[in-house]
Amino acid sequence: MWLKLFFLLLYFTLLFLLARFFEAVVWYETGMFATQLVDPVTLSYKRLKTILECRGLRYSSLAEKKDVSELVEKSGKNRLKSAGESCLLKLYLASALKSLQQVMMNEL
Repeated sequence: MWLKLFFLLLYFTLLFLLARFFEAVVWYETGMFATQLVDPVTLSYKRLKTILECRGLRYSSLAEKKDVSELVEKSGKNRLKSAGESCLLKLYLASALKSLQQVMMNEL
């Protein structure tokens, strides 16, 4: 009985540590935790449009950043986070690669 309880506790501890390890890897690669919330007000207009594109929403009738950020907030409540987060991860990785390329070009 005690042995089963010990192994169950060991299993959950290892599972927790493994999850934290993978979260640290994501943070190291992107500079942002996977569970971190994104505030639409602080994002640029271009990033807001990219989020809407990833969610499959149209924004052509919206001209102001305020309207686009409201649509991002409203659509985020009704959709699964995993699709949006993976798209945001791709967006941040692409922007990191672009800035790295710019640094490399400036050094040459």
